[in-house]
Amino acid sequence: MSCRFSVLFVGLLLTAAVSCRTQVQEEKLCLPAQGAIYVLGQASDCAYYKHALLAYDGHDNASIAHTPDGLPDFCGETVVLMSELNFIDTLPPKVFILASAELSDADMSGVTSLPVLRPLKLVEETIEAECGSSARVVVLSGLSMSLEGELALEFLAACAQKGIDRVDAIVIDTPAVDADELSESIAECMLIEGEKADQLRALVPSGLKIYDPRRVTACRCYELLWQENAFTHRISLPVSVSID
Repeated sequence: MSCRFSVLFVGLLLTAAVSCRTQVQEEKLCLPAQGAIYVLGQASDCAYYKHALLAYDGHDNASIAHTPDGLPDFCGETVVLMSELNFIDTLPPKVFILASAELSDADMSGVTSLPVLRPLKLVEETIEAECGSSARVVVLSGLSMSLEGELALEFLAACAQKGIDRVDAIVIDTPAVDADELSESIAECMLIEGEKADQLRALVPSGLKIYDPRRVTACRCYELLWQENAFTHRISLPVSVSID
């Protein structure tokens, strides 16, 4: 038998290196693999998360390493957008994402046995784990950036207007700002000499973290489906369906 395994998990199984995983298997939630990822909320919020889920590529799909492999992580999956709890008979839910911040546990009455992902709560937990409970966090929500100049300078001006003198982490909660563009802009501006660059270096530490709730949620959703062996394993690009 060849010792070259194309899938890491298969290799672990054949080498009997998964005794702990076998124990976890008995405690799984038994999510329906042929079900769908349901995104609940207002139409604009659902669309905001739909695009992130369909394009998300944060892992190697074979080894699950945190390394993009050029393929969407949710290959074969269906993302259902809905404003109310109205399921498609042929697509039972296996995980819920509450795209609108105003939704609460009460809105999920009757489906509490299924995993419910709340993006801002996931971000809060991630920040506490990575930055500590005393981290100074700025949430860019509904911020009207002109995007005509440097994002970093506009961010600096917004912080000065609010009297913010130090930032450890930034949470992007608006489609008007791209997390990668903001990160690149801040990094570039901090390399330039000048008064604005000095102010920016004083405002943010070298280890500044920038979080996009959509990516944090997509990552957690991926990890959950992998842990529960709830992927469809269909070879196709991810698709979305809207329920009016």
